[in-house]
Amino acid sequence: MATTTAALVRLPDLGREICVPQEWLEQKEKALALAVGIMAVSDAETFDLASAALGRVTKVSGDLEKERTKFGKPFLAIQRAIKEMCDGQRDTLEAEKTRIKALCNDYAEAQRIKAREEQRAREAAEREAAAKLFAEQESKRKAEELLGLDAAPEEIIVPTAPPPVVQEARSRDSRVTTKVIWHEEDTDAIPFAFLMLDTRKVNEFMREHKDEIQKGIDNGGDGREYISGILFKVITDVSGKG
Repeated sequence: MATTTAALVRLPDLGREICVPQEWLEQKEKALALAVGIMAVSDAETFDLASAALGRVTKVSGDLEKERTKFGKPFLAIQRAIKEMCDGQRDTLEAEKTRIKALCNDYAEAQRIKAREEQRAREAAEREAAAKLFAEQESKRKAEELLGLDAAPEEIIVPTAPPPVVQEARSRDSRVTTKVIWHEEDTDAIPFAFLMLDTRKVNEFMREHKDEIQKGIDNGGDGREYISGILFKVITDVSGKG
């Protein structure tokens, strides 16, 4: 079988060092010096000062995040290339693994079911044999009582069933385990406690009706009238212009 995917990735020369620029470290210290002096916001003047500090901190932090993205981009490309190379080499193995695993699973499950059925049949046969033996001995005891015989009670020995015929699947090269799984069968029958809120749909609704919701709340609405069980609120969020 021919290999169609090259088993080679050429790595670019990325240099031997990556460091945070000294200029950025200086900007960080200046931003922190501006921010640590903000202890309270109580009027328009302190709000302006705090907003300036927030904007400075946001910008300096965002600048390093941009650098991090720039630093990491070549490595992400290398990771993708390595993964594609290895996946290309493994894909036929993984396909065979999936196919053979399914065959083994089917056989192991069939053997497990057969072994359980045989065990239940053995247990039922032992119970039936014990009951039959007990009934025979009880009948014998009653007959001896009618004849006036005083015989010692006999020990009831239940015959042992023959060893099992069906063996569950075993191999030194694989591990056979059982697990419980589930799948959705009837959505309408699932108890409420097991249902999960679809936050994506709620966020989509909120984006589409943002102006309507905010206007309604600002006009005295309580934010509960849009989706049953959901409380919408209007909050104020101040972010720096970094």
